[in-house]
Amino acid sequence: MATFEKRSKRIKVEGNINKNNEKLIKGFLQAKKIAGLSEKTIYVYKCDLYTWSKYLHDEMDDLLIKDCTEDDIMEYISFRMEDNHV
Repeated sequence: MATFEKRSKRIKVEGNINKNNEKLIKGFLQAKKIAGLSEKTIYVYKCDLYTWSKYLHDEMDDLLIKDCTEDDIMEYISFRMEDNHV
């Protein structure tokens, strides 16, 4: 008898993100697709990167991904860990 896992609800990222960040994300995802990663894995990357990009837009004055420092990344990780944002 087959068992079915309950699927989590689809993540929707709404709001503005910087077009330069979006271009970088799309290029990264395309490279992962060419590298042979599964669609599921690429989807998870996409959700995470778009969520991060939205944070950069809303909370860090539209910071570009290419300009992020290690401190900026740590700040985002801390933000996600606070108040159950993970």
